[in-house]
Amino acid sequence: MRLFVSCLLLSSTLLVNPLCAKAKYVFLFVGDGMGLAQRTLAEFVANSEVNDKPGIQRLRMNKLPVQTFMHTYNTVSYITDSAAAATTFAIGKKTYSGSIGLDGDGSKDSPNLLDIAKANGLKTGIITNVALNHATPASFYAREPSRNLYNKIADSLVASDLDFVGGGCIRTSKPGTKKPGDYYEIAKKNGFTFHSSNPGEFKPKAKERDWIMPEDCTSYGDIPYAVDRKDDKPVVLSDYVEMATRSLTNSKGFFLMVEDGKIDWACHSNDAATAALQVLDFDAAVKVAYDFYQRHPEETTIIVTADHETGGLTLGRTETKYEMHPGHLLKQKISMYELNQVIKGWRETKPSFDDVLMAVHEYFQIGDFEKESLDKIRNAYNYTFDPALKDKVPQKFLYSSSEPISITMIELLAEMSGVAWTTVLHTGVPVPLSAIGVGQEKFQGMLENTQVFDGLKAVIEAK
Repeated sequence: MRLFVSCLLLSSTLLVNPLCAKAKYVFLFVGDGMGLAQRTLAEFVANSEVNDKPGIQRLRMNKLPVQTFMHTYNTVSYITDSAAAATTFAIGKKTYSGSIGLDGDGSKDSPNLLDIAKANGLKTGIITNVALNHATPASFYAREPSRNLYNKIADSLVASDLDFVGGGCIRTSKPGTKKPGDYYEIAKKNGFTFHSSNPGEFKPKAKERDWIMPEDCTSYGDIPYAVDRKDDKPVVLSDYVEMATRSLTNSKGFFLMVEDGKIDWACHSNDAATAALQVLDFDAAVKVAYDFYQRHPEETTIIVTADHETGGLTLGRTETKYEMHPGHLLKQKISMYELNQVIKGWRETKPSFDDVLMAVHEYFQIGDFEKESLDKIRNAYNYTFDPALKDKVPQKFLYSSSEPISITMIELLAEMSGVAWTTVLHTGVPVPLSAIGVGQEKFQGMLENTQVFDGLKAVIEAK
């Protein structure tokens, strides 16, 4: 009540109180798994593209006026998962790992940011470069006890009143009665208009609800990693953000949630080069929103943060002493994920060790290997192709979805570059949060992740 009275008194004297200002256009960017080290490594790598000396090329997100940190723990663990973290952004309450849009007690009572935006006349949109019914986007439009209920989550997506859906495709799980294509047909019946993902061909109409996704949704349906793109003009996350602003802009405004889930996936693989380039790709999407803000500075709010950190990335390691060589990461020409696909093909063709060595030279451009490194690659080759060693594969290979050769190459490049990892899972370290625009003052100081919801709710509902 005191906040309402303060706002009322200030408005009566024609003064502007930033704590009570209303945002017409609201952007929430979630770099899944993106901690401070991931942001910093991206700046180091970008600098290495243009400079031989230590320095940074500052990310757009790191230039925003509000820079702070946020705790990510949930109700059952100091180390959260994406579902619980994104749900906290969406409903303002901490919850349990795996929860999609539910309170900590499993109830569906709390309105989420999309509900609140709709109630205040705003259009709403969701963008991700992974599956549309993956944990982070799902937490904003669905309410399910488990993130693994992909089919039920997809049911909620196609029945939702979202005004813009873009990025990845729908993922299904077994058992299930529908294929991804079935869900798209239901979405069309629910009023969505499907468009080509070519930005130049996208011409939104005022009363349409737009759905844009990759041309090929027959596989997992995510946007390829930045390092793996072969197309001269790929449709990337920044393109989807630009198309969303064209689709959603109207007299009442909009709320748009944008996730880069591929940062998290690269960090789960401890793939430093892929992660750094993905952060740069994500930052390009943030820049689209920032350019929009510059055209509407008195009406726009932008928040950029992460649900948690992944991998325990650290910049520095014993082997390189007090040196880092982030430029080495630019030599990597393929993600661990794509290299795994190549190696699966090798299992059929069974190339010689020399042929494999030639291929990894091409993919990583490391140069001549020292004997110790060469022995590691040979061991990985033997674990891959020698049936007699099947039961002797080291545990890190058994508990990884990646191939021994790809793990070895990623580890060698990390050692050369001076970066290290503590885990292939999430960590509990606080993550950065950056903000600009209407109500940016609400995001200062050391934050709880519940305050993302609190601050955005306040700027959406302000009178």
